[in-house]
Amino acid sequence: MAGCMNQPQPAEAVIAAGIEGPLLVVATGETVARFAPAWAANCGPNRGGYRVLVIRADDPSEAEQIIAEATLLAAAGIVAVGDDTVLATATAAGQSLAVPVVTFPVGAVRD
Repeated sequence: MAGCMNQPQPAEAVIAAGIEGPLLVVATGETVARFAPAWAANCGPNRGGYRVLVIRADDPSEAEQIIAEATLLAAAGIVAVGDDTVLATATAAGQSLAVPVVTFPVGAVRD
């Protein structure tokens, strides 16, 4: 995956994965606080725009929220940024929707 772990760039991941259309970025609140400015600079309307969904890493039912949000957005793909739990939850949601999921592991970031 393109992008450095100090500044994950979902736009680079989308380009590398060939995802065209709206993008759902899934992360915990702490991760969003750390990286949202960089995402805003790199995920503009040129690829269909994006929406950020804040989830709790310790709640497996968050997959249902990801599915609902991705459906509402008509997301062409999901980018998950966070620890293994966030990545696994977003991956399960993406598989349920049959959309590509790009993951960026970022330590054990918790709210």
